[in-house]
Amino acid sequence: HGLDGIEIELSCLKLKYKKELVDNNVLLSVRHLKQFFFFGSGLNRAKLTAVHDISFDVKEGECFGIVGESGCGKTTTGRSIIKLYNITSGSVYFKGYRISAGSRWNEKEIKFTKIRLRKTLAEYKSQMKSELATINSADLSADEKSKKIASINEKYSNLIKEAKDKAHSICSVQRKKIKLIKNDNKHVSTKLTSQIQMIFQDPVDSLDPHMTVEDIIQEGLRIQGHHNREENHKKTVEILNKVGLIPEYASRYPHEFSGGQRQRIGIARALIMNPKLLICDEPISALDVSIRAQIINLLNELKEEMGLTLIFIAHDLSVVKYFCDRIAVMYYGEIVELATSDELFKHSLHPYTKALLSAIPKPNPLTEKTRKRILYNPATAHDYSKQKPTLREILPGHFILCNDDEEVKYREEIASLDLAREESVEEEVTEEVKEVIKEDSTPVTEEVNEKKELKKSIKTVKEGDEIIKPASKPQKKVYHVAKRDSDQKWTIKFAGGEKVIKLFDTKVEAVNYANE
Repeated sequence: HGLDGIEIELSCLKLKYKKELVDNNVLLSVRHLKQFFFFGSGLNRAKLTAVHDISFDVKEGECFGIVGESGCGKTTTGRSIIKLYNITSGSVYFKGYRISAGSRWNEKEIKFTKIRLRKTLAEYKSQMKSELATINSADLSADEKSKKIASINEKYSNLIKEAKDKAHSICSVQRKKIKLIKNDNKHVSTKLTSQIQMIFQDPVDSLDPHMTVEDIIQEGLRIQGHHNREENHKKTVEILNKVGLIPEYASRYPHEFSGGQRQRIGIARALIMNPKLLICDEPISALDVSIRAQIINLLNELKEEMGLTLIFIAHDLSVVKYFCDRIAVMYYGEIVELATSDELFKHSLHPYTKALLSAIPKPNPLTEKTRKRILYNPATAHDYSKQKPTLREILPGHFILCNDDEEVKYREEIASLDLAREESVEEEVTEEVKEVIKEDSTPVTEEVNEKKELKKSIKTVKEGDEIIKPASKPQKKVYHVAKRDSDQKWTIKFAGGEKVIKLFDTKVEAVNYANE
């Protein structure tokens, strides 16, 4: 493993490297990723924007969720990261090295720089021609005219030279960047990219029906040059046991298994390459509910056991909340909201996020009847005619796609949500305090009444010089339960006493002790 690591580092010496990503424990960094697909040719050529300018980081050991409706670009993002698609524009960094990059933006920058230069030169020539015409028509001497004409020619020649130099500088920088992009795409090590593996959505279509399970799982090893049959078979048996399948399944074909078993085979095929990053492309959407829980629990166990970093792609927010540390919400090829799972459910701000949350069914049939489905229509929900939206950090670690007006509105919404939550918490605390006071006052009242009855029943009998009191029934001990402010512990005292008898962590334990 150590030799493989050295070999990877040597093969990546020619690649662009960002040390700050490694220092910040960032395993994967996606920067301004764009993925376009082109159809047809000539006048019938059309462009489909699948992913448009998305950026995010995935830290080592993290589970990063991507959610959104079908067709929003989730799967395309995963396939672009793993290099199944040549990305149109942007960069993908893995372990600090740039493993994939697109040059479309750089090429367009060169193209539009030349267009802007031609436009600027035309304006300068038009202005120079107008000024020269004004001087020629003016009533000036020949010497004055020649001086002014020379001054104008010098002025515009300098402006034209500056514009050309600026355009040449921009084009030169972009050409160098295009050259570096081509170099990185050409020299990226397959040993490095093989540390990123993917679990595909459909377990039927992703497995070759003509290959046995053992051949399917070992295919990646053979591609990477591992041809020792005995070692490969040993690794296959180990990985089958790890995903909950028996070694005897290795000689069977995919059609002989259920959907859940096929998905486990797909997971085994990815894990045998010993990946650092695992992209799970809706691994449970094609499975029934009972099998979904098994696959989710399996992935959770493997994540902890193998120290995996996961990108979990799904359209079900309830599953992603349970499984992921951070969640990115995608709509129409863009990330509209990005936050930790707790923060996203606490402050769901974007209208599309609210629409997704409203689609989650509730297990209680009474509340399910009153659940209101929110529909998202971007044409009515936003007004971007004056200012286009950008991804902004509205709270630490919470990003949202909005413009200035929406940012103000979202900040006000956060304040109102926090205020409402504080008021509800205060009400709950007040009710709990009332219940505690009510319960704690009951023993004291019973003790006072018992003492009064005891005093009334006392009768003195005089025999000589002694006063004899008739024996009374033994007094029942009454305890007082209270919460101590200093350390929030629950105390037991005799009613009316000062000395603490015992301490408890919860009120239930204290009350049970007092009753016993």
